Amino acid sequence: MRTLIFTLLTFGVAHAADRPFELRPLDLTERVQVCGKNTCNSMVLSDLIRNLQVERSGGGDIIGNGGGLAEQNFTYALTQLADFIQETLKAGLVTGDDAAQLKRIAKAAREEAVKADKLIFLSGKNNPGFFDAENDPEVRLAKTGLSQHLPIFVNLDLLYRKTGDVVEMLPLPVMVASLVHELGHNVGLVDHAYLDYLGARVRQMVEREYQRTARQLTEATRIEMVSINLGAYSLPRLSLTVGDKLVSFEKELYQVLQCRNGSIPKAARLSNQHWERPVAFSGNWVAPFRAWVALTCVNARGQAVLEDRDLVFDLTIDLTDELEPQVRPIQVQLRD
Repeated sequence: MRTLIFTLLTFGVAHAADRPFELRPLDLTERVQVCGKNTCNSMVLSDLIRNLQVERSGGGDIIGNGGGLAEQNFTYALTQLADFIQETLKAGLVTGDDAAQLKRIAKAAREEAVKADKLIFLSGKNNPGFFDAENDPEVRLAKTGLSQHLPIFVNLDLLYRKTGDVVEMLPLPVMVASLVHELGHNVGLVDHAYLDYLGARVRQMVEREYQRTARQLTEATRIEMVSINLGAYSLPRLSLTVGDKLVSFEKELYQVLQCRNGSIPKAARLSNQHWERPVAFSGNWVAPFRAWVALTCVNARGQAVLEDRDLVFDLTIDLTDELEPQVRPIQVQLRD
């Protein structure tokens, strides 16, 4: 994957200071230096964003923006953010004007999540000072401007941390809090401390219901299932990573989440999730995933009743091409 170095020229953004002040909106007519391996080209910032959108719509990753697993997770967090905020509100973790501001951010999240060029990833090391804030020694994870149509720039250097031979990825709940902060700027809020507070409340909700279950499949390939239980009237979010590939299997999960009377449950919660021992067959792996499921169902008298079931989720994983593993569910069902 080709690495780009973005050298941005001067412009005012929401992280220019940590005190209330009036910001100059991000100027999309300003020029940026886009550097490949050997050469740099100057282009207007709006053209850069447009090129990203064109390349992604063509199914490629020509300039290498957002191709890694952490970048995929950041994008996934954006697609789920409105629902995470909604559950935070239902849980009563914020009230009053704080709730009103979070609703504004949730609305922006729903609208922005469908845009291919909303998140732009670049290296802070290759762009000295870009992620710095005035009067603040901390290097920022992300930055944006005070307008919803503007992109959010994410610091690649803070998405991964290497300890010895182990590379750790920034946890998804931290990404969620950062997105609340930046989208808060997009809807016109300038107080960093206040946006950190709002982000922390949404992060608290996600962390409370966040489960990660990992297993080493081969020396080079790790599999991990992440589930997030939402509120009393919601279904859980479920995602799988195989190596550097993020796969969502919510559709397959929701198809089997049925009450014993055949009705759709009002809610479901996963617990005690774990991988059983994977088995190899001629280059393919069968990976059995198991979890307890608590379904909230409605009986014939209209009363809510709890049904406890076992989730059986068997996957076949083809690692013939470890850079592009093929994943397919072979069994998804509930058992008593």
